[in-house]
Amino acid sequence: MSELAIESQNLSKVFRVYRHPAQRIAEWISLGRVQCHDSVPALSSVSLAVEKGEALALLGPNGAGKTTLLRLLAGFISPTQGEIRVDGTVAAMTELNTFHRLLSGRRNIAEMRLQIGSILGQRLPSIEEIAEFADLGEFLDRPVRTYSRGMRARLAFSVLSSVRPRILLCDEVLGAGDAQFRERCARRLKAMREQGTTVVVATHNLSIVRELCDRAMVLWGGETRDTGPVDQVLKSYRNMLRGSR
Repeated sequence: MSELAIESQNLSKVFRVYRHPAQRIAEWISLGRVQCHDSVPALSSVSLAVEKGEALALLGPNGAGKTTLLRLLAGFISPTQGEIRVDGTVAAMTELNTFHRLLSGRRNIAEMRLQIGSILGQRLPSIEEIAEFADLGEFLDRPVRTYSRGMRARLAFSVLSSVRPRILLCDEVLGAGDAQFRERCARRLKAMREQGTTVVVATHNLSIVRELCDRAMVLWGGETRDTGPVDQVLKSYRNMLRGSR
């Protein structure tokens, strides 16, 4: 019987949105008796099971709930409803604002390498090896605040994929950078899978999904629309996209 690396049951997330900071304060003072926020549902009753060593693709248009699901699985946010069980160390590339924006990319590599190595108890590759994979050129020694989102994604993936976690969560990394970098990412993910890492990746790159993943799940409006073998789900997803135009 296969062992599960990730399991969730009826997972839902509703965000509270305040139109003005004073509304948050008023709600807090009233101890919740007065509600000043708008409730914005991001996920609704999503259940999934990912086996150890499996690769699952999360598909869906922007705003479908893919990033929210990854953040929940990583433990960055708590669910409004439902349960999550994760068995193993997790490296999650979903929070691109965790860098020190005033430090250079090289300094950030050094800081992240030290912190992640300490948490996971692993010896990571050298700073130069990680920097070589990121391939940011002269930007490596510039402040991260000058980086585009794609460049920050390259930096994050280069560090986190140098770890050997049991579970790797990736948000749109296969859309970052040029074709050569995306190919390097795909090769590294394949190598990690061969070493037994469980991978959950949110991406719009359907060719990589077919090449890398065992199964796929479609999220649409925060709900699960389809899940199953890659070819079956890709066909279903394309039909959904055509029907939404």
